[in-house]
Amino acid sequence: MVNSTGVCRRYVIETEGGKPTLRIGPALRIARFLGIEPVIVQAQSITPKEELPEINPDDLPPLED
Repeated sequence: MVNSTGVCRRYVIETEGGKPTLRIGPALRIARFLGIEPVIVQAQSITPKEELPEINPDDLPPLED
């Protein structure tokens, strides 16, 4: 797989180990090599700032240690 995708062996080992900060490009090359085509099922919409509720700090519960 390393030779076919051009991804280094260390990247594959780190991916298998669950490293949380991997680059997406090599991961997509590996996925395509394995026959996996990632797709976006539903894009999330961003709420405009005007529609966010106003939060008054006095309304928040006190912090506990």
